[in-house]
Amino acid sequence: MTPPDQTSRPQPGLVPDQIHASVADVPPQPSDALTPDFVTMFDREEVPFWRPGAADVLRGMGWKGLLVLPAIGFVVGAPLWLLFFPHGQTLTMTLIAQLSKPWLFAVGVVITLVLSSVRRVVAARPDDFCIHCGYSMKGHPDSATCPECGRPYIRALTSEFKKDPHFFSHRYRKLRSHPSAQILLAGPGPTGDDGTG
Repeated sequence: MTPPDQTSRPQPGLVPDQIHASVADVPPQPSDALTPDFVTMFDREEVPFWRPGAADVLRGMGWKGLLVLPAIGFVVGAPLWLLFFPHGQTLTMTLIAQLSKPWLFAVGVVITLVLSSVRRVVAARPDDFCIHCGYSMKGHPDSATCPECGRPYIRALTSEFKKDPHFFSHRYRKLRSHPSAQILLAGPGPTGDDGTG
């Protein structure tokens, strides 16, 4: 029989981590804030969220990086081979049909390994940092303006961002896309009896 004091303790891994801050706590962003170097033309967000560089992501993969390189070679090489080496139309369609499933699988492997490596690298940072540019907040107050990018930061948001940066930015985008709450207005008074009640 288990002692009663051990039954009341939560088992590790079964209880979710404590929430210190919410995506809704991200302060409004100033229009004159600097845009970090890692933001590309494909980023449509007005608020950037820090992500590690390619070298850090490869280091975070460890031995799994050996799986990524052939997968990337196949993802890029298969379409180029079909494009630059002309075949008959029937043969080309047959090759596309045969290569489509392995190609989609290789794309999935690359995306999965990269996202898990990004999550691991971000979670491994021991310091609190600006979630927008990655600047270390060691020695800075709990909430102020980042001296690197000029965006306001809240130190408590870093622990939430470290849990899953991709999910954090996804939740932020969804929160921003929701319509603002509108109060329902009551009518001028009670409705008269229409005889159905």
